[in-house]
Amino acid sequence: MKRAYVIMVVLVTFLLFYAKPINAQNQDDIIINANGNVTSTTSALQQTNNTYTLTTDTFGITVLNASNIVLDGAGHKVSGLSLQGTTNVTIKNFIVTYSLDYSIYGVVGISLVDASNSLVRDNTVTGFATIYAMNGVTHAGILIIGGSANTITQNKLAANLDGLLLVNTYANLITENTITSTTTEHVLSAGIDIVGGLSNNIYHNNFIDCNYLVQIINDSPNVWDDGSSGNYWSDYRTKYPDAHEIDNTGIGNKQYIIDANNTDNYPLMQRYNTFLAAHPTPTPTPKPTTTPTNTPTKTTKPPTDTTPLTILTLTLISIIITLIAIYTKKQPR
Repeated sequence: MKRAYVIMVVLVTFLLFYAKPINAQNQDDIIINANGNVTSTTSALQQTNNTYTLTTDTFGITVLNASNIVLDGAGHKVSGLSLQGTTNVTIKNFIVTYSLDYSIYGVVGISLVDASNSLVRDNTVTGFATIYAMNGVTHAGILIIGGSANTITQNKLAANLDGLLLVNTYANLITENTITSTTTEHVLSAGIDIVGGLSNNIYHNNFIDCNYLVQIINDSPNVWDDGSSGNYWSDYRTKYPDAHEIDNTGIGNKQYIIDANNTDNYPLMQRYNTFLAAHPTPTPTPKPTTTPTNTPTKTTKPPTDTTPLTILTLTLISIIITLIAIYTKKQPR
């Protein structure tokens, strides 16, 4: 009887705290419309020209079909951010944490849907891993669906079922992010999951302690290094136990092979920040500027006009010859 009571309490607790329906939209969202106007029930967003700065923690922010704006979290917390049909929008300095009552496109921290030329940087996204994953609900720290040419950089993604999830998107830059994911008993986590995305440039990231550091559906080809350095994979030494560093470069001598179309040719032996500190990008030495010296111009003296002197000389010679001739004629023969 006591055991049955305990089980009943557990089930009731589950229903109360976990079995809530996932909302498609939340009435407390801040919505930035295509014309830049804000629809909101709060005054948590301060607008200065095209920059929108959060002044306090809030629920969620959605940007609809807007262009050329900046969202600055200023270190405040939100439960989710979503860009939909946007161009050239920046999301920075947010702390995004999972809330049971918030979801757009599943259980997702930051979602980019048909967005292009976005910049998502310096955000911390945590906790997007729930029991809903057992029902096939999408879970990700950052989700990109469609669109292209977005940059995801310098973000910390931790304890999310998928750190990054890319779906049918291409030519994005994923760089300098640190991704650690939750390991669960029932659902396997991935650092980065790519479904139909191709030609994405993914390098200088740290992929740490996930069930799968990377998963790619359909083997779509992507780029995993910049031609000289790639990513840090926490299972690299386990996967390649005989790998070693090449000449103190911080690069492993074994390629990190993901599948037939995806290879990190220059895997890092240390986390990227450690690698960068030990192997900073050399700053080109500026060439000394040579101050041009003015070479003195040779002055050519104009030729002296000797014409009068020449005429005088010829005249004197002519007179002398004439006098000689006259003198000769007068001499007796």
